[in-house]
Amino acid sequence: MPIASLVPLLPFAVTLPSPGLDGTPVVDARQVDDGWDAQVGALGFADREASAGALAVGAVAAATADHDDINAHFHVRGVAATGGSVSLNAGGVSRISATHWAHASYDFLPTADGDGTGVFAMSLEHHLDVGAVPSLFASRDTARAGFEREQLGFDVTGVSFFWQGNRLDILDEGGAFATTWSDETPSEIELGLHATMVRYCGTWCMDVFQIRAQGGGEIAGAAGGVVMDLTPLALRNLHASDDVAIDLAGGFQLGGGARRDVMGALIDLPDLALGAYDVGLRAGKVGVRAHRQMYLTLDDQLSVEDRVEGSIDLSTDDTNIALRGFAARTTWWTDAQDPGSTALTGGGELAIAREDRGFAWDASLGVARSFYVSADGAPSLGARGTLEIRRSLRGSGRR
Repeated sequence: MPIASLVPLLPFAVTLPSPGLDGTPVVDARQVDDGWDAQVGALGFADREASAGALAVGAVAAATADHDDINAHFHVRGVAATGGSVSLNAGGVSRISATHWAHASYDFLPTADGDGTGVFAMSLEHHLDVGAVPSLFASRDTARAGFEREQLGFDVTGVSFFWQGNRLDILDEGGAFATTWSDETPSEIELGLHATMVRYCGTWCMDVFQIRAQGGGEIAGAAGGVVMDLTPLALRNLHASDDVAIDLAGGFQLGGGARRDVMGALIDLPDLALGAYDVGLRAGKVGVRAHRQMYLTLDDQLSVEDRVEGSIDLSTDDTNIALRGFAARTTWWTDAQDPGSTALTGGGELAIAREDRGFAWDASLGVARSFYVSADGAPSLGARGTLEIRRSLRGSGRR
């Protein structure tokens, strides 16, 4: 995989940071090789409320350092990588859009014999998006088109054991700090934390006693909502047959705290406790996932969402074709006395990608009842289409 594919060239459609903010690294350092790559591209973008044409330049660079055969059982791999893109828009979404990421890490990896032990593997990431637009599939939140977001996250693994293609991690933990703002709204602050006591991965994976927490607002002061997710056991990639795999996770979610209104008054949020689940099935080229997630919006409203997602791979030998869709039921509360508001959303998207004579072509068309169709955030029906053409100036990395 080329290292340039680790960052999107054009930052037009991103999901919002609230659900799942915890510091888990986004860049997979195992896929990064020494070298650099640069791309130029053009994009057409249109939906019910806005359209744009853009020219963009994106670049990525990475350096790795390996120290082999320490104690004859493992080697240390360090990675430093950075990338980003800038686009100039001719339409009404945002005059300038940009994204940047930086990743630094070191890890203990097995040598050719497959065995080894590591201590305190670490990673640090920084992400910045300017002029970003939420995806039609994104969960309910408050940021709209043209918002800015900056996030800094870290992850540390206490002890790792490798043997015969298996890996066992003891105490993986991390966190993230994010700020989101726009011309219409003030800065909103989020803090995310995660910890997993034991993680095993071989032909299947298991997480034992996983904790995730999200906080917002004036976390260190009198106000700030909090959501905590406790998952005693999560199983992934359990193979029922050669082409059927299952993911299973279940636990509890707790939410509450306080928030401030526009006048600065302190308002209590409802105290909620409910069961959580995350179930996935992959059968050949078809995938289905259902999960429940409690989270805080950027303005500290408490939300609970039940969501079903599905995808079908319709690819041919020379063209990648994917059809995906979702349906969600979202309930949210502004304060402890609020009986709650509920909305149903859902939609589908067709995405096509191929390479031809050195050019990469990506096109998508989505139709959804979404929180991100209208500027006021009320769920409504709309469509969004994109067409992107890009050319790599220098190829580098794995394929």
